[in-house]
Amino acid sequence: MLLLSSGCAEEVFTPQEPPELRFAGFCYTAYQHDAFRQGAARGALQELSERTRARWVAISVFEYQSTASSADIAPNTSGRNPLTGEPWATSSTEEDIRAAVADARRHGLACMLKPHVDCYSGEWRGSVRPDSAWFRAYTAMLLRYARLAQELGIEMLCIGTELVTATQPQYTTFWERLIDTVRRVYGGWLLYAANWEGTPELPGPEFVRIRFWHRLDFVGVNFYPPLTSAPEEPPPPMEQALGRWQRLVEAIAELARAVGRPVILAEVGCPSVEGALAAPWDWRRTQEPNARADLHAQEFYYEAVRSAFQGRPWLAGIFWWEWESIPSRTELTGYTPRGKPAERVVREWFRSPRSAPLRREPADVVAILRAGWTSSGQGARTAPAPRGWAAVRADAARHGIPHTSAPALCCSSEREHGAVPHGCSTARMSLECRAVPQHRWHMRG
Repeated sequence: MLLLSSGCAEEVFTPQEPPELRFAGFCYTAYQHDAFRQGAARGALQELSERTRARWVAISVFEYQSTASSADIAPNTSGRNPLTGEPWATSSTEEDIRAAVADARRHGLACMLKPHVDCYSGEWRGSVRPDSAWFRAYTAMLLRYARLAQELGIEMLCIGTELVTATQPQYTTFWERLIDTVRRVYGGWLLYAANWEGTPELPGPEFVRIRFWHRLDFVGVNFYPPLTSAPEEPPPPMEQALGRWQRLVEAIAELARAVGRPVILAEVGCPSVEGALAAPWDWRRTQEPNARADLHAQEFYYEAVRSAFQGRPWLAGIFWWEWESIPSRTELTGYTPRGKPAERVVREWFRSPRSAPLRREPADVVAILRAGWTSSGQGARTAPAPRGWAAVRADAARHGIPHTSAPALCCSSEREHGAVPHGCSTARMSLECRAVPQHRWHMRG
């Protein structure tokens, strides 16, 4: 397990350590309010587990706002776009999310909860222009999901996805406050899913501009770069394809080293439609009336991703986009690899010796095991004092958790820098530690 600490005696996380694909999963999607329950009835997650050897699912849910400059974030309950009156996807209900988690547990899958915010206007979420009202609405939405994730023991929570404009450095204080607020109600791992690129107004990868990575447990990257320059181009030789991505992959690696956090590819994928290699992010191509399936283009993209990332010591996990709870009418040209050649690529990677077996640590377990260090009190100006591993084991035993089921996560200050943990507070069963820039990742077996 990857651990956040500094000042402990464990081996520091470096790119030379043996790689382990800790989080091998899929984004599990629903586009109507009861889709996860329907997925459970049709055995969607059983099929996912058996066919791909995935051990994680990112339960992907969607809420909406009117335009990129509005702040009316809310679930869709009507099935209509309020701006146009056209049919629209309804949002997953709390009951449906509960069903998805229960279904995942039945099939031995750990969970991330991954909320998304989209615009009825058709504008991309990366263009959302935040103001104070939007930040309040977004915080309220995320806290609903954070409380639900804590209640259900969901292991990981994604605090945002591809909000390129809203994560500019001038908004860092908001995100830091949001993370601190979420930590008070949720004890599991946190990440943010940054985009691999920006917007026309903000060119370049979103992930390099973010200034709050040190407050999170993982760097999340959504990875959809092209492999051809035009839709009509055939797949290039693999060596050429990897060369095209080299600078981007190196930038992700450098970020992992700079912020001391492992990386999770929170989304990566390609639809099986002609021309997809030129714009793997463009879902609209899959729904065009003249769309033609290209299963081998999707398989090639998956092979390229595997070749580019497998064995990278800073890569903690990957979530392919997507596995549908209910097969869509465009499944043949869509993103899912279900029953397609790309499925083989995933299965071979996820069952390889370097793909770690599942060790489940629900949010409560993570919170307890984070209690390896305590603080001298709110607002303390001194470093936290170690409680010792015996106390951590005792906490775990009281809650019926074998202390060998997961390593302990300790958080301390680097005394030589005089660093103090940010906003320590008691969270449900244990003291949460806040990351500071000087912290480093450690491994404890």
